[in-house]
Amino acid sequence: MSIIHKISIKYKIILIILITNIILISLGFVLEIYYSRKSLTTRYVEDIGFYSKKIGEQCASSLDFDYSNDAKRFLKSFEKVKTVQQAYIFNSQKKLFAQYDADSLNLKKKTVPNLHTIKKNYKFVGDTLYFVEEIVYEGEFVGNILVLADTKISQEMKERYFILGFVSLALTLFAYLLANYMQGFISKPIIKLSETVNKISEKKDYSIRITNDYSDEIGVLNTKINNFLEVIQNREIERDKAEFALRESEDRFRSLAELLPETVFEVDSFLDFLFINKSASVTFGYSELEMNNLNFNNIIISTEHEKLHSVIRKLINSQTSIQDEFIAVRKNGEQFPVLLYVSPLFRNGLPKGFRGILIDFSELKKAQNEITQLNKDLEKRVKERTLKLAKANKELSEVSYVSAHDLKTPIRGITQLATWILNDYKTELNAEVIQNLEMLLNRASHMNKLVNGILEYISTNTSGKNMSKFTLNEVINILKQEKIKQPNVIFELQGEHEILYYEKNHLIQIFGHLIDNSIKFNNNEVIKIAIKVSTNELDREFTISDNGIGIDPKYHKKVLGVFKTLSSEYSNQNVGIGLALVKKIIDLYNGKISIHSEGESKGTTIIFNLKVIQSDNE
Repeated sequence: MSIIHKISIKYKIILIILITNIILISLGFVLEIYYSRKSLTTRYVEDIGFYSKKIGEQCASSLDFDYSNDAKRFLKSFEKVKTVQQAYIFNSQKKLFAQYDADSLNLKKKTVPNLHTIKKNYKFVGDTLYFVEEIVYEGEFVGNILVLADTKISQEMKERYFILGFVSLALTLFAYLLANYMQGFISKPIIKLSETVNKISEKKDYSIRITNDYSDEIGVLNTKINNFLEVIQNREIERDKAEFALRESEDRFRSLAELLPETVFEVDSFLDFLFINKSASVTFGYSELEMNNLNFNNIIISTEHEKLHSVIRKLINSQTSIQDEFIAVRKNGEQFPVLLYVSPLFRNGLPKGFRGILIDFSELKKAQNEITQLNKDLEKRVKERTLKLAKANKELSEVSYVSAHDLKTPIRGITQLATWILNDYKTELNAEVIQNLEMLLNRASHMNKLVNGILEYISTNTSGKNMSKFTLNEVINILKQEKIKQPNVIFELQGEHEILYYEKNHLIQIFGHLIDNSIKFNNNEVIKIAIKVSTNELDREFTISDNGIGIDPKYHKKVLGVFKTLSSEYSNQNVGIGLALVKKIIDLYNGKISIHSEGESKGTTIIFNLKVIQSDNE
């Protein structure tokens, strides 16, 4: 910074203009490069997109009818587009259907690009444009077309770099010549101003005025300095004017205070009134003469004098305004609530008194009391209605439970009767009747599972009654003994020995249904299930992952509903209760659940959180 300070104002101006010019040119250079490259990429994307969409539409029927040779013939239309190097057609399962290569001799040697690496409909890798377009036939998605084009954007951009560099250099040279010429219009009047100010400073002669030959900012500065010199000459007069204005302002304050309906006051350090407006006489029932002879303690009940003195001490220590509530008293002894807004007054750093406003808010207090009473009455009515609602819900649950339980008897009878008929008359029945009876047994079994699911869902409605300490390992061992019989299931547990404190049966239900789904919807020879538990201060997070068929993200919310299943086939025997029951138990603990899966054959990860509950002896 010392070097900059030593440079004359002339060269400072030239330097500033040059730096500004270079910054602007650089900014223009960057913007031009940016928009040039953007326009080039946009042009290539639009051109390739036009041809891709057109040829994709031609290939749509070929995809729908599985005519790959027709699709290859249509792809050869890209020979007219010199920039296109390769083109591929994928069917709706992302499998390669047809392809085109400008260099047909090396067609088999080139690796087919992966569609999943292109997040948008296009991307650039160097100068190579990867463009993807969906192919729709009669309103349905049938596949994608992927085009690779060599855009040669870098070569075009190099030519523009050279032109822009030459223009930038010419502009910088021109800016220097112009700055050298223009600086004289600024530096000369500033130097003249500096000389005059030094002369005034040396002679202490404030009658000297600066000759002003300019109407620009320098001229304004000269005028301001002349005005400042005039102000210094007349400072005594101005001081008198200021004192007069202060007295006038004080009179204005008092006039305004008299117009206010609230009590406006000013007291000395002993709380004797120095000023109090006429509204105070109406509020407190005293005459104006009586009010002027009172002390502030006389209008506050005696039981709150200590509180008042405490507020006074805070005012002096903090030197800021304070708001507080007090009980005031009228001349006739009537008490009423007031709001006190008060600020301290100081002179030469010492407290000389206080100034403030007293507001009678008895009507507001009355309204607040009425609102409080209304709220109490409302809370009472809400509690009564909540009890009635709880009773109604309990009765509804009991009716639902009994109804569902009673359904098991006719289902059991249908199953037994159909089984007897099959066993006793199987040799006498034709194939169609046997098939219908087996279908009846399958439907009855599905109905029985549905009723059991309803009974389990209805009965799971409490939490906090049978809390106990256990570990995740205990829960998994119980499930292995009672429910998980498949030998090809491998568990990977993390945090399995961490002490949990919940209703143990709830955790058995949650993991039972989640593990059952992981096994049921898994076509691998070895079923891998990873379970992890981790804890922070507020909640405990459980994660269960599998290598199953996965769930499409668009169905993640659907499968958490009651009776919501992604398959309507009875052979699947999935009634759609499991995940709904899991969500219900998690909701009992004010927790949350989320499903994570990238889609088909990608596996599923379910994460749920339960609040950490402390046992009574902790």
